Amino acid sequence: MTCQARSSYLADEVLWGHRFAPLLSLEEGFYAVDYGGFHQTLPVPTPPASARQLAAAAARRQAHLYWSIPS
Repeated sequence: MTCQARSSYLADEVLWGHRFAPLLSLEEGFYAVDYGGFHQTLPVPTPPASARQLAAAAARRQAHLYWSIPS
């Protein structure tokens, strides 16, 4: 059986807040791959916003503080 790694994904193929399930196990000194779970993902704790969105929000807050002029 052969496997080809992908380096590019479409937006609808990316699951935010998920990781791939483990496929490798060590059995009697050899690694075994369970291809049955190849497409399985597991949810992980993830912020509700992306890093880009968090950075933009921080920049907006910083700009607001910088440009605020007290009346």
